[in-house]
Amino acid sequence: MQADANDKMYRKVVGCPWCAWGGYSVLYHATDDCEALKCDRCGIVYASKVLSRYGIEHYWPTYESMVHMKDEKLSRQRKAMYQIEYDFIKRYMAPQSAVLDVGCSNGDFLDYFKKDGHICEGVEFGKDAFEQAAKRYRVYYGELSKADIKNQYDLIVLRGVVQYLLHPKDDLKKAISLLKQGGLLYISSSPNADSVCHRIFGNKARLTVDPTNYYMFTEKILSDFLSFHGMRLFADKDFYLNTPYEDIENDICSVAKAFKLRKQDKEITWTAPAFFDSMLSLVYKKI
Repeated sequence: MQADANDKMYRKVVGCPWCAWGGYSVLYHATDDCEALKCDRCGIVYASKVLSRYGIEHYWPTYESMVHMKDEKLSRQRKAMYQIEYDFIKRYMAPQSAVLDVGCSNGDFLDYFKKDGHICEGVEFGKDAFEQAAKRYRVYYGELSKADIKNQYDLIVLRGVVQYLLHPKDDLKKAISLLKQGGLLYISSSPNADSVCHRIFGNKARLTVDPTNYYMFTEKILSDFLSFHGMRLFADKDFYLNTPYEDIENDICSVAKAFKLRKQDKEITWTAPAFFDSMLSLVYKKI
């Protein structure tokens, strides 16, 4: 029975989930039965299998309690990053901006915006996270592309979200349509497929693709798509120095050691550090 349930949890990915191209290169084994593939046309890195509809219905409802908040150390680091990332984006915001946080989790990141007087709403796919966030904010349940949202926003946030979107192009186009002219789209905390650590560490990268983390973007992939739909890259930031993840001496040594092993075609047995350029943090403006 357990094996049957596991088989139902996942589905095989046929064709690139971004451009539908069939050609790909195998980068590495993400898990025992899942490969990280790179599209030969657009360059996105994606998992060879992902959650099925059945899997989505059984994985996401309890994600907040069972995965997102389970590790106390990571939760503390995440909250510290909320303040750092808010301090970055707030310099581009007008007073009392209308903010929509897509994948708002339990609403903790929105708290930083609310404290400064911004008007806050959210979208959340996980049932338990939605119920927590909805106690404090107006929150739309489900996928952004399918949400019946009438308001317009000065800022839409996708923090740690784009790698999980079931229909990323539809969701991004919906986000653009909900932005006011001159509004900002803030994509942050998404793994960077072009990063040094991803290229060196492969399946030992800190965050990589697997059946629940569907894909890894690059700045070029996102910028090409968003610029075609009336957005321009307005600002970016490499969050590493002066963050809870910084450990500069040890991290440099770790990356150098891994690089040497990779050149010798030897196995890397430890997980990559956070390090420079590991995550995308990009701000786009609607023009």
